Amino acid sequence: DGREIDCAAPECEGCEGEAVHVDPAVLVAAPLRDAVVAPGAPYTGYDGLAVSFSATNALVSGSIIQVVIPGAFRPGDVLVESFALDERACDARVHPANESHIAFPLGDFASPDVDMDVTVSSEENGTHVINVTLTSAENGVVMQRGAKVHMSLGNVRAPGFVGPSGSFEIRTLTPEGVVVDVDADVPSVEIKQGSLMDASVAVSS
Repeated sequence: DGREIDCAAPECEGCEGEAVHVDPAVLVAAPLRDAVVAPGAPYTGYDGLAVSFSATNALVSGSIIQVVIPGAFRPGDVLVESFALDERACDARVHPANESHIAFPLGDFASPDVDMDVTVSSEENGTHVINVTLTSAENGVVMQRGAKVHMSLGNVRAPGFVGPSGSFEIRTLTPEGVVVDVDADVPSVEIKQGSLMDASVAVSS
């Protein structure tokens, strides 16, 4: 009404407002897509684990890829045998088809220039947690959003029994340990009976 705003009566009489409080939104981790965890071959005692997924969000240097495996698996001194990214997978989502853009100058998959430190811990519920920390000398983005990841881990033995392995989990975390993307129910795989090698039977005379 043109009156000067003054918080003291009587100037403010009749112009009281209603306070409105907006609760902050609760942010949750984004879903990982196309997540798969499986032994390199689905046989009892097989050494090696294949992990793949498509990330929703980018990761910076110091971020972590976390793989949770059932207790029946037997991890030892786990190492990353191979690690490859397809960052062209995110191109169509970042740039819609009707926009002009420059495509990523990559092949289908590329090996990023990052160091990988692996740690393993066992939880009270019996699962094993494998953390792969990605570190770049440039301290920048080590994985673009939408990138497709293929990773092979060594010194992880499959269960020694036939049947379902149990489900897995994959998470990506910030360097501070905050979950960024997650798939908490990566499907179980069926473990088959392995084959004996170099078996022979001889009849003694």
